[in-house]
Amino acid sequence: MDNEITSIVVVESDQNGIKPVTYELLNAARKLNDNGKIIALFFTDLENVDEPSLSHYGADEIRICIHPAYHQYTHETYAVGLQSEIEKIQPDIVLMPASNSGKELSAVVATRLGVVLASDCIELQRSEEGEVTIKRPVFAGKAYSLCKLSGPKPYLITLRPNCFRGEGADESRTSETTKIKISLPD
Repeated sequence: MDNEITSIVVVESDQNGIKPVTYELLNAARKLNDNGKIIALFFTDLENVDEPSLSHYGADEIRICIHPAYHQYTHETYAVGLQSEIEKIQPDIVLMPASNSGKELSAVVATRLGVVLASDCIELQRSEEGEVTIKRPVFAGKAYSLCKLSGPKPYLITLRPNCFRGEGADESRTSETTKIKISLPD
């Protein structure tokens, strides 16, 4: 595949740090396009976070989006920050976990941007022509739906946990880190 893409991976974390599903998202992004750019977006109220682990699992660039309101997840504040970063970066794909917060946030942002949302995906592929195909369970997992994504980009995709595990961290990987102060409306 010669046509490289830019992917955003939204980091999911809590008071204990980065959740393991984030590393699965990075693995899926890397498999989707080994030569493309993967940007990890980490929304937090903290200046210092565990950046090296994001690099080791595949992020080429890390953007730490800082605001005091990111101490606790609310879709209103996260959606403003994510939408702003998507508009700046202009990615082809945005990967998020299929957690309650990931599904809620992806739906809000996809609606605001008027773009495609594929939820609860268990498989993700890209053809030689660059077309993205997803696989998701339907009818309580008794059948699967294969969908080729089309329409305006970026494609927002939520991935189910435990479906995209990789081989582990590559401690030799490094990435560029940028800290961004997010401004939210009152």
